[in-house]
Amino acid sequence: MATIVLLAGGAQTESGNTVVIEKDTGLIVQVTPYGNITGIYDPNAAQYKSRAKAALFNHTLPLPSNDTRPVKIAPFNATKPRLPGAGTIESGDTYDYGAVLGMSYLFYEAQRSGALPPTNPIPWREDSALYDTAPDGSPLVGGSYDAGDNLILNFPAAFSTLLLVWGVLAFPDGYSAAGQMENAIDTIRWHTDWYMKCHYRETRFVVMVGDPNTDHSYWIPPENMDMSRPAFEVGDNIPASDVFGITSAALSAAAQIFRASDPDYAVQLIAHARDMYQVGVTYQGKHLPPVYRFKHTCKYSDGIPEAFVYTSSGYYDDLAMAAAWLYAYTGEQPYLDDAQMWFSKVGYAGSTFSWDDKSAGVALMLSLLLPNGPNQPFIQQMEGFATAWETGLYGVTITSRGLSFASEWGSLRYAMNAGFMTAVYAKSINTFNAAGAARHACWVRQQAGYVLGDTGRSFVVGYGNNPPVNPHHRAASCPGPRQPCGFDYFNSPSPNPHTLTGALVGGPYDAQDSYSDVRDNYQSNEVALDYNAGFTGVMAFLAGVAVPGGDSQVACAGLG
Repeated sequence: MATIVLLAGGAQTESGNTVVIEKDTGLIVQVTPYGNITGIYDPNAAQYKSRAKAALFNHTLPLPSNDTRPVKIAPFNATKPRLPGAGTIESGDTYDYGAVLGMSYLFYEAQRSGALPPTNPIPWREDSALYDTAPDGSPLVGGSYDAGDNLILNFPAAFSTLLLVWGVLAFPDGYSAAGQMENAIDTIRWHTDWYMKCHYRETRFVVMVGDPNTDHSYWIPPENMDMSRPAFEVGDNIPASDVFGITSAALSAAAQIFRASDPDYAVQLIAHARDMYQVGVTYQGKHLPPVYRFKHTCKYSDGIPEAFVYTSSGYYDDLAMAAAWLYAYTGEQPYLDDAQMWFSKVGYAGSTFSWDDKSAGVALMLSLLLPNGPNQPFIQQMEGFATAWETGLYGVTITSRGLSFASEWGSLRYAMNAGFMTAVYAKSINTFNAAGAARHACWVRQQAGYVLGDTGRSFVVGYGNNPPVNPHHRAASCPGPRQPCGFDYFNSPSPNPHTLTGALVGGPYDAQDSYSDVRDNYQSNEVALDYNAGFTGVMAFLAGVAVPGGDSQVACAGLG
């Protein structure tokens, strides 16, 4: 295998890139200040071989003049040095993915509501919201706070739980190597216990606890709350096929984890999952309150005005996801038929994967459940999804520093969710498309590098070089439980007194990699359950690549 060695020095383009000459072959290589190869020019063939936006995920490049030997990109020294953590595809990793995986679960511990266990590892968190009740007056204590506020929002939370479960199922070697399997299962059970508690009647489910209008008028830790906290329910009264669908999917997926270790609990989970799916299917726009009767809708946010913080755009993807995971657990063909039927109403995998649009995740699930192969339609859809994120298509822009950017709000969340989908997809195609799997895996690693410090700063609280110190988070920014707090602390320029370890902040708010670590910038500096969900799966994937014969051996050269 030939090795490309880039010479030091070189001319600089107007964009700040460096043009260098390859030592042995004479190839002209254009490199960004952050070490990303954007183009290769063969002066002999006069043919420009574009690698725009590739950000080093291509681990082989063609040599000039009919020489097709595989090559490796070796370390180089351009006029602007590579920033810490950039590494090369062949080198060992700078980052301890297993450690970051564990830190991510500390973030989930910090978000817990209700009576905390004696093992609570967060010294600045205590019991909170102990007097919340369901609409029938029964106690409703538990769950997790959504973000930097003190709301419990089950629609995005169920999506987050599903991704945590999926990561355990897809990359168990990463969890085992990092020593995080027990923490993962404990976190998953904390959430599934809560969802079953919220499903307090067969046709009713509590989707929210807390009024955003009231909650957002206070800047206090959850332990200080003494206001009334309403619980909002959906079901046969307010149709919510989206909520019932995604929660059913989370419970079905979790049942797979507990099937062997706690079969009785798995039976509980799957029973709730079946019932919730059926409610979502049955109450599609029926029994609406009079004001909504003619909307022909079954999105929870149409029936609950207070749900403006996470408005839903549809429900076919949620029901498809529920049916797919029910089939994965039960093997019952009608569920698989339903999954394909609901997905046909969506039409195609969306360009992003998030709490609102799960269509790409459904396409991935169907690609895994149906006979595999390069011509399978869902494989082709996932190839298109991954390629869009890797090359900058369909609303995705590749920034100069290498981030695949799709939204100004929580941009890293979208990149990490796409990374998780791509990692699972890469593993699934490795048997018949090893080169494609490796290319996709390298892109996942490159995006993770951006998050962890390739650009000179980390976006994970408490980890790496120059991490965020002012995430938008009430409990972390206040002095402590039951101590006075208010908007003076929100407006304070001082770093948060408590480190919200493992939290992934929203990240750059534009395609120019702009980011500011200030508390009032909730657009790019807040944290949330769903921000960490795909990110956690990516860390598990990368933590497992060093395990000989492990489940992540599709990783790019030097990682496996």
